[in-house]
Amino acid sequence: MAVTAPRPPVLLAVFILAGVSLPARGASQTAAKPVSSRDSIRILRRAKSAQSQFESRRRFLAPTTYGRPDGQCEHIGRFCLYHTGVPLSRIPDEPEATMRARRELLTALAAAAVSVPGDAWITGQRVRYLIEAHEDSAALQVAGACRAQLWWCLSLRGLALHDGGRTVPAEAAFDSAIAVMPTSVRCAWTDLSKLIGDNSRQPYRKLNCDQRLAANRRIWWLADPLYTREGNDRRAEHFARHTWAEIDSQGANGFAMRWDTDLEDMTVRFGRSEKWTQDAPTSLGYSSPHITGHEPEPNYRFFASPRFDVPVRSIGDSSWSLTQQMPKEAYAPKYAREFLPLAPQLARFRRGDATLVVAAYDVTGDTAWSGSPVRAAIALTESDSTPPTVVSVESAAKKGALVIGHGSSAMIASVEVLSPDSAAAARWRSAIEPIPKDTSGIALSDLLLFDATDSLATGIDGAMTTALGKLVLRRGRKTGVYWEMYGRAAADSTLPISLTLTPAAPGLLKRAIRAFGIGERAEPINIRWNEPGPAGTMSARSVLLDLSLVPAGKYELRLQVGRDGGRGSARYVELR
Repeated sequence: MAVTAPRPPVLLAVFILAGVSLPARGASQTAAKPVSSRDSIRILRRAKSAQSQFESRRRFLAPTTYGRPDGQCEHIGRFCLYHTGVPLSRIPDEPEATMRARRELLTALAAAAVSVPGDAWITGQRVRYLIEAHEDSAALQVAGACRAQLWWCLSLRGLALHDGGRTVPAEAAFDSAIAVMPTSVRCAWTDLSKLIGDNSRQPYRKLNCDQRLAANRRIWWLADPLYTREGNDRRAEHFARHTWAEIDSQGANGFAMRWDTDLEDMTVRFGRSEKWTQDAPTSLGYSSPHITGHEPEPNYRFFASPRFDVPVRSIGDSSWSLTQQMPKEAYAPKYAREFLPLAPQLARFRRGDATLVVAAYDVTGDTAWSGSPVRAAIALTESDSTPPTVVSVESAAKKGALVIGHGSSAMIASVEVLSPDSAAAARWRSAIEPIPKDTSGIALSDLLLFDATDSLATGIDGAMTTALGKLVLRRGRKTGVYWEMYGRAAADSTLPISLTLTPAAPGLLKRAIRAFGIGERAEPINIRWNEPGPAGTMSARSVLLDLSLVPAGKYELRLQVGRDGGRGSARYVELR
């Protein structure tokens, strides 16, 4: 993501930290004498001058780039924001001279902090520039020694912890800060109206500050990137961004522009600029450089699209769209260079009064995982007030199946695959419900598709061993379909069973073309047979599909048991 601003007025930039007496690096700063109020004001003024001069030098030394970003621009106040998709690693790094200037500024700020130890501005700037210098431990130490208002010190601690990847203590620090911060600040920091979807914004804005708390818990629950990681790093990122915006608003910024709501909106919605570049000069005359700030990319939208008050059962896998052309907000987790959608196969089976959920995954075809071990997991969570139940496999193969027990109500299921070396993360998420217990007749499980090259599975364990991690079938591969029937039937009864493969509805253009008799028209394939009714409470079945003559395309695979509609179970598959 690139944020460009109009050229600021021409400034007479002074690139030496003039007027600031810098102690030598490593010099002792513990013997400072108490200073008067007048001296404190003078020291703070000099520290702010040093910070402003560093930002001028940062702009002057910013790497030069040629050409404007591609794609559509989103206007946010005075700025033009481009979602370029260019990884931050491909943006030129700052030069050594900038890093040296930052070290000098940090030395000046440290000296000022000794003389004015309780100043909130100095403490915030020290934490900010230490984080920029990738000195997370030092930033946490400075935040821990903060003597300003309690809410501000706790927020700085949360910022340093979050930047260091310590999500759980970061959230705890932010929660403590929110509990003691002024009401106006708390209400501003907990207002999510600019981040949520359009269908939620109007009812959300009708809530007052305190009424938003319950809605926020639900929103953050659904926006958590990975349920199998401790804490909610997207939520911690939100408060870290507010803390950063508060720091940035009190001093000079990389754009050399007056702080306003547009800068705050960009910071809270998309994060801070972590790299800076300047456009190549276009004329011989002197002018201030055209500065571009770069936030981490690729970044993703983790907020769910449904309204915050919809029932859990109505939340489907289409409720999340990780990549959008013009998202309301975006976030790039540090633990994954790529965050990919996952298309697993989920199937539910009944065991007594409980439901068993099988999740099969397959990431073997994606180059993002090449050479990387994976951690595969499935999580079930019922609400924002209950922790998720997780089943995971460390150092798992890139293809496999997981099984977990389901409760008695609708729950969010999240199938997640993560590379421990930060190469990639992937997930699929949707609400699932338990299989209802029907004592009046025959009930069916979901269909579980598996590779039947070697043998046809006779039980769930065999089907899980070679379960397809994607609902993509190959003509040359023997595919098995496993399901279970529940209930009892008369000993001498038979059940009609049908298995139908029906082409999915084509798009409008394809339907129009076929109306003129052009193109291949796939017809439904139906197999019917009769079987003895189950004599016990559970009966396992499996059949082998021969797809060698079926045209490629997308299909609905439906199993139906019984007459006059009976019981049905379906899968949508793609045949290649």
